[in-house]
Amino acid sequence: MRSAFFFVLFTILAAPVMAAPITYQGQLQQQGQPFSGTANLEFRLFDSVAGATQIGPVQTRDEVRIQDGLFQVELDFGASAFDGSARFLEVRVNGAPLTPRQAINATPVALYALAGNEGPTGPQGPQGETGPTGPQGEIGPEGPQGLQGETGAIGPPGPRGDIGPKGDHGIQGPQGEMGPAGPANRISKRQIALLQWYQDPGAAATVPVGASPMAVAFDGTSIWVANISSNSVSKINPTTNTVTATVAVGSNPYGVAFDGTSIWVTSAVEGTVSKINPTTNTVSATVAVGTQPFGVAFDGTNIWVANISSNSVSKINPTTNTVTATVAVGTNPYGVAFDGTSIWVTNAGEGTVSKIHPTTNTVTATVAVGTLPYGVAFDGTNIWVANISSNSVSKINPITNTVTGTVAVGTNPQGVAFDGISIWVANLNSNDVSKINPTTNTVTATVAVGTNPQRVAFDGTNIWVTNSLDNNVSKIIPF
Repeated sequence: MRSAFFFVLFTILAAPVMAAPITYQGQLQQQGQPFSGTANLEFRLFDSVAGATQIGPVQTRDEVRIQDGLFQVELDFGASAFDGSARFLEVRVNGAPLTPRQAINATPVALYALAGNEGPTGPQGPQGETGPTGPQGEIGPEGPQGLQGETGAIGPPGPRGDIGPKGDHGIQGPQGEMGPAGPANRISKRQIALLQWYQDPGAAATVPVGASPMAVAFDGTSIWVANISSNSVSKINPTTNTVTATVAVGSNPYGVAFDGTSIWVTSAVEGTVSKINPTTNTVSATVAVGTQPFGVAFDGTNIWVANISSNSVSKINPTTNTVTATVAVGTNPYGVAFDGTSIWVTNAGEGTVSKIHPTTNTVTATVAVGTLPYGVAFDGTNIWVANISSNSVSKINPITNTVTGTVAVGTNPQGVAFDGISIWVANLNSNDVSKINPTTNTVTATVAVGTNPQRVAFDGTNIWVTNSLDNNVSKIIPF
């Protein structure tokens, strides 16, 4: 590298005047070609071409840009460096001296002129290469806070915290109003004093009656039971749980109802209905109806009888004891009930229930229920039908004439009754009674009774169930 560099031209662009520097322009070649790039240059001033004495300080210029061999630097060897004597400039490139030294001859004008006229501006040289990146500057001062951004979306809720400590007990509230009085004792104070609890009319009991008891009804004072195989009706005192009278009626009495004055009993074999005076315990009238009458009910004005083999319902005037109308219904009508507006009849052979207008004596609707519907009752809002072969009870809305619920009960349900709170269903082959909540349509209790329970009734205090194979009646305390 040292032997490869040499100068072919130098020029003093401005002669030194006192302490003014000189501008030195030279051309550098490498291996015969103009050099382009950067080089570290050193300049020394001597008083002879070789050896001799160095004049002024060494002038060092690092990283000098050289383009096409040309470069230009300013040099300052001091105010007394040029006194008119001979001067020689030694140039070193990257530490290597170039020989020979270059002679610098100052002219008198250059030595003694106060200032020369400024020459014309030379042409602009080519743009040098981009220098290396300088060190990163210090971090500037923090700028002002920017504007607040928009509120982000609400994040998901965090985990639930632990339950805090229990707070202080609050102030006691005012005393509420006194509730209504409860029911009176069912036995006298004397009976209580003598511990005669067995005389409680609400106590559970089993009362023997005639053979094969079927239907059961309450007249406000006594329980009446139709004994189909004895051709009689048993009258029971619900307080003493004893039979106080037995009234002979027609063959195979099945249904029984109370009209506010008299007891009405259907005789299935004879096709008649017996009217009983509950005070004298005698039959006061016998009214012929259809073939094989079973169910019977009172609508506040008339007696209605379901004739199972005539597929009809007979309407009886209880004052004149005459049939005033016969209404055709479905196949094998069995049970009958009144909802305050209409008569409802179960059609066992069709799996339907007929709704009858009691004034026009016409069927206004037919509602499909379960298989072999028998017993029917009204709870003040809905109609309930026991489906003996479906082991269920259907709940009917009497306004829309639609089934709104079906409740599974025991085996072969037959009789159904309402106690003001719950629905009670006698299950023939389960030997029990199902208690249903009419709001939730669920069975809330099952009570074991006698063998083959047929029908069920409520006396305002207790539930009464006829057990056809035991020839007795079960008395249940509602709970």
